[in-house]
Amino acid sequence: MMYDGVHRVPRRRRWVAVAATAASAGALIVLAPGPASAAPTELFSSTTPGVSAGAATVPDGICFVTISAAGGAGGDTVGTLPNEGGLGATVNARVPVTPGTALDVLVAGAGQNATGSQGGDGGAGGGGGGGDTGFDSNEGAGGGGASAVSTAGTPLAVAGGGGGAGGGTANTGGAGGVIGADGGAGGGAAGGGGGGANGDGGDGAAVSSPAAGGGGVGTGGTAGGGGGQDGGDGDGAAGGGGGSRNTAGGDVPGAGTAGVASDPDGGDGGAGAAPGGNGGDSSQGEGAGGGGGTGFGGGGGGIFAQPNAAGGGGGGYGGGAGGGANGDGGGGGSSFVADGATNVSSAADNGAGGSVTISYDPTADACPTTTPTVPSAPAGQPITAVPPFTG
Repeated sequence: MMYDGVHRVPRRRRWVAVAATAASAGALIVLAPGPASAAPTELFSSTTPGVSAGAATVPDGICFVTISAAGGAGGDTVGTLPNEGGLGATVNARVPVTPGTALDVLVAGAGQNATGSQGGDGGAGGGGGGGDTGFDSNEGAGGGGASAVSTAGTPLAVAGGGGGAGGGTANTGGAGGVIGADGGAGGGAAGGGGGGANGDGGDGAAVSSPAAGGGGVGTGGTAGGGGGQDGGDGDGAAGGGGGSRNTAGGDVPGAGTAGVASDPDGGDGGAGAAPGGNGGDSSQGEGAGGGGGTGFGGGGGGIFAQPNAAGGGGGGYGGGAGGGANGDGGGGGSSFVADGATNVSSAADNGAGGSVTISYDPTADACPTTTPTVPSAPAGQPITAVPPFTG
């Protein structure tokens, strides 16, 4: 299910007093209905994965917008051990903005399903690539990317992507995290850790099987086992890239480029956005790490293994770690809304590609107005009107 609704502000009416000139006591007072909330006006809406710099400009006199964003779902696996990828998170929030500022948008892509002979690529928005067994069976799927809206390098809302499924038994991908919670861990003994609600990347499972850490807006996740690499660190706004088995994710600053699998059977990472950390490249058929960007870090790549390959981590405020070498699932990315947000809701319920819609109510979201203060005369002294000087 994919959320594509617009969060509407309920209509409301208020009554104001409109008075005729009060020439005498008992002058007529007429009550008239005040302005009702208008229908929401859409500034931006898209389901096409990728970056849209300056996608919308906040209109003059508007101090709030409503953002509805969905992270991409993780890919599924096929073959003798089919598993499902993690669901992407959906986030809805009314956030404060400054009139005239430009809003930058990243729409997530879903992680690609594994085929019978190749690991799935990560989705746009930092999804980690799935690993490959080398046996043309039970490959790992790609992690879903994050959807994000930011302004002037500051994230306003991020919806985390789901982790890619692994090729092992019952090793599903972890779900994207709801607001205030970590992303879900991937299935299996060495399933990738979910991205942190605080913006840290997910850690690889602390078992003997290698796993690659996810990048984070805060600290990148650490590798688990003997063969994975760490995710890249962020700077509190932009996130680092996800690691792979043999290359750590890049720290900020960077171009947010996706890691590339040198072996064509391994999955590539999902693209990020500049500024952001670069995803770790890979070799030997393992998945590459996803790139980071403003508001999100990349997911770690799934590990090359035999007989089952692992799924990639989902992109998010904190990117999920890739799955380990037991064909384990990748972790889901976490989500975020800016301070001062109201009407916040979130769920892990998106089973498709990402989406972003931005709207505002011309009445309810208008900037507060200041009522002029009428001077009062000291007690017992009338206010005297002075006519203008005419020469």
